[in-house]
Amino acid sequence: MKKPRKFTFPDLTEEIKPLLLDWLIWGYLAYTVIFLLDSYWYTQYVDWYGSLTLPPWGWALTVLGTLGCAVASERFGISVGLKSIRGEERSPQKTWALTNWGITTVVLIVFTFWVGWLTTDMELGIITRRATKTSHLWYGLSHPDFTHLINIDPELNDTILGSLIDTLFMAYLATLIGGVLAAPLGFLGARNIMGGSPFKKAIFYITRAFFNVVRSVESLLWAIVFAIWVGWGPAAGTFALLIHSMAALAKLFSEQVESIKKGPIEAVQATGASFWQIVRYGAVPQVIPQYTAFLLYRLDINVRMATVIALVGGGGIGRFFFYYKSQLDWNQVGAVTIVIATVVWVLDYISGKAREKIV
Repeated sequence: MKKPRKFTFPDLTEEIKPLLLDWLIWGYLAYTVIFLLDSYWYTQYVDWYGSLTLPPWGWALTVLGTLGCAVASERFGISVGLKSIRGEERSPQKTWALTNWGITTVVLIVFTFWVGWLTTDMELGIITRRATKTSHLWYGLSHPDFTHLINIDPELNDTILGSLIDTLFMAYLATLIGGVLAAPLGFLGARNIMGGSPFKKAIFYITRAFFNVVRSVESLLWAIVFAIWVGWGPAAGTFALLIHSMAALAKLFSEQVESIKKGPIEAVQATGASFWQIVRYGAVPQVIPQYTAFLLYRLDINVRMATVIALVGGGGIGRFFFYYKSQLDWNQVGAVTIVIATVVWVLDYISGKAREKIV
């Protein structure tokens, strides 16, 4: 007697994902056309909304129309969603640009470039027409004044060299402390380490969400927060760089942990080792070289960012840069720029050589 066949619900995930991606693309095209009509070509004013290019029922029609276009694109073989998610192979006789989905992708890229050009008011001619307006700026920058390199500027009560030292220490402390805090987060945010029990998975998702949210806030915004919190100066800048470095490094560390070889991990697990013993003996030896390279790379970034966050009270050599700029003292700006560029170049060269040796 045959056993009755078990009924299983079809997995619609693989069908829905490409459709949603195509729907999103068509929606993007439709909204962009509406934006261009609204901003450049035609505007219909209504009482309940500032400006609108469609009647109220038109939005519902647009949503349904873009869904229909998404379905049709899959039917006629021009679906970017199917290619992106399923990775379907193209015909060996055709290059990707000659396939239906390839042509669609090229059209999207060109269309987006054109919309971006209009939206940002790009005009190349203005560069040549207004070049003479910056002649005094270029003259000042090319004749730097190093008076305050080692002599105190009475307005800022510091020297350029002294503020440069502050900047280097800000970047160093932020990188070192941020790296130490990011190391355990890198393991807690790695899928291959935190798989298995629901408790581990919960920690994984919470950790990933934490450093994804934190790193999405730029150092400049963190500097504003800490300038209000602890006061203007190098401390605020250091905290801002530290918190962003921790999150950014944790993301890089977790991705590196996920790419390690499984063999050493499984070997340590077979001995009945605890979670942290598995991390210590199975994972850490594999990731130390890349971790060190990431730290050196982050130090480079922090030195550059330490200059910018002075704009909102982060301290460091950027304080001199923005002060002289506000005074239109381009000779002093030129001096600060040369000092910053020299230090960045030297650090970039040293860290590059160090990364070559490590990796």
